[in-house]
Amino acid sequence: MKSIIKKISRTLSVFIIFLLVFTMFSSITESLIIEKEGKTTYENDDYIIELVDTPVFTYFNNAIKEIGGFFPSISYSLLKNKIDTYRNFILNSHKKAIDSILSLVGEKDRNNIVFSREYTGIFNGLFIKNMPLSLINKIKELPFIKNVYTNYNFSVYLDESVPLIKASDAWKIQNKFGKNITGKGINIAILDTGIDYTHPDLSSNYVDGYDFVNNDDDPMDDHGHGTHCAGIIAGTGVNSDYKYVGVAPDANLYAFKVLDSQGSGNLDNYIAGLEAAVDPNGDGDPSDHVDIISISFGTDEAGSPNDVVSLKADEIVDIGIVVVAAAGNNGPDSSSITSPGCSLKTITVGSIDKNSVISVYSSRGPVEFNGSFYIKPDIVAPGVGIKSTYPGGGYVVMSGTSMACPHIAGAAALILQAYPNIKPAEVKQILKDSSVDLGEIGNDNDYGSGRINVLNALNPPIAFLNISSRIPHSLIEIMGSAMKSSGNINDFINYSLYYSYESTWIKIFENDEEIDNNILYRWDTTNLTSGFYELKLVVKCLNQTNVIIKSLVIGDANEVFVVSFPSIVNESSIFQVKITDFNGTSAKAFVLFFSSFSLPSIKYGSNINFKAPSIYSSISESKKVKIIVIIFLRIKIITKEITILSN
Repeated sequence: MKSIIKKISRTLSVFIIFLLVFTMFSSITESLIIEKEGKTTYENDDYIIELVDTPVFTYFNNAIKEIGGFFPSISYSLLKNKIDTYRNFILNSHKKAIDSILSLVGEKDRNNIVFSREYTGIFNGLFIKNMPLSLINKIKELPFIKNVYTNYNFSVYLDESVPLIKASDAWKIQNKFGKNITGKGINIAILDTGIDYTHPDLSSNYVDGYDFVNNDDDPMDDHGHGTHCAGIIAGTGVNSDYKYVGVAPDANLYAFKVLDSQGSGNLDNYIAGLEAAVDPNGDGDPSDHVDIISISFGTDEAGSPNDVVSLKADEIVDIGIVVVAAAGNNGPDSSSITSPGCSLKTITVGSIDKNSVISVYSSRGPVEFNGSFYIKPDIVAPGVGIKSTYPGGGYVVMSGTSMACPHIAGAAALILQAYPNIKPAEVKQILKDSSVDLGEIGNDNDYGSGRINVLNALNPPIAFLNISSRIPHSLIEIMGSAMKSSGNINDFINYSLYYSYESTWIKIFENDEEIDNNILYRWDTTNLTSGFYELKLVVKCLNQTNVIIKSLVIGDANEVFVVSFPSIVNESSIFQVKITDFNGTSAKAFVLFFSSFSLPSIKYGSNINFKAPSIYSSISESKKVKIIVIIFLRIKIITKEITILSN
């Protein structure tokens, strides 16, 4: 009997111990396991809260586009008051969000929670530390919350290595100012482990930076990865008797340290690094943004064009910055591209060896976006056995898509110096179209468009448009040139003409004959709507393409109208609606100011004052209302929105 009791007692003890361990493990797991966009990931209790309102720099960019469509030379300074008002609105919404979030938290947890960082520029939100997982769903239900993200982990990509490709032939080419193409004057931000800015090869290129890991203004590299990437981009080679020279040795470097001494980082520092690249001096004016951002790291797992990491990269490109990202080292599996390499607007780079064979580790496409599949990477570059700068003044050999990425960032700098003012999408297209097709030895989701060829990229076909900025409704001649350049040994293929109205490109003509300063096409604009258009000429040679875009107005000056007023006003304040034609001459019209919470008001004139109605609601902090401009004699109706802010 005693032995039976002993066995039962022992069994019961084991069960109790198992139960206690299981309970402890469950409670720990509850705080560590969360769902990240369909995947289970282990995280701590730090979260990124995204608010619904548009970030300041994105709002700024939209305002520039809206007004720039009419006056492309407009200065950022003209919008400063408007942007300052909006930034204050965002900061006030942060305060309200913090108060609302804290109201959901008990007294004990409230003392532990830390709102560590606010984002306003490229991301509108808050970084919260020590937030209980049990409250996340409640926070997501708040009306002003767009999403809640775990503090994603990032890591650098490293493997084994071979020698650096030389761009010396490209440096002999001169731009239209007679300057050799070496990247001079182009600003490149490296988001990485920092840079050893005392390295002899980098000290003359280094401009400024910040350490978001340690929160100080000294982005010294304590790992080595960032310094290695910096040397590939813009190392001068002075410490190796010019043996190890970067692709764009005269480019300017900004170092934003977002990865720690172990090569690891998180979403918080990634967003902070992006915001710094858009506004390097931190004065709130993004007009000094860098030209290129190089990102040789990514999420630990395959990403998505829909995740926050990729979407923020897309928004950076929309602002006018070329973003180059490593594809990741998760190959050879398909659909293994990491974020931000998954971003559809970035230039995603895979790695090849000296024989143009894809590296086994290089991540492959495709990437899936809203039910469609897209080819990634966009292009490949040498990423095996690359010898470049290392902290302390020396050099080391490294491999990975991390090493391939800065080759493309350096090439983008050469292109931007050669062709100032072109858009990020055009830089991407030039690189892809001038690459060497490797389709014979692999598929597009391994190699993208092919191996980078900087010399081809800097000798594109000639694309030139000679057309007035204002076109009447008639049959007009589009003059220009479409032909291969004198340094282009590739065969001419064709040229195409497109026009865009309200962001949709429509092809109007294609021809396979070269044209030298003559009629490209006779365009009938008789039935086109009066307004602001873009005309695009695409000239293709074998492995090379050149694109030129020109803004123009179709219709008589008195048919194209500009309606301007502040996009945001406070309730009960007075604001003005101004109506002019394209030349800036005042034009009179009936203006209807309409909202769902006040009586409509209609006035006639060219400079009309309205009073913003009061918002009688404790729920809404702002309301969007409509302004309708009716120009009777010309049968024009223009509808635009204005936001009324609650006081």
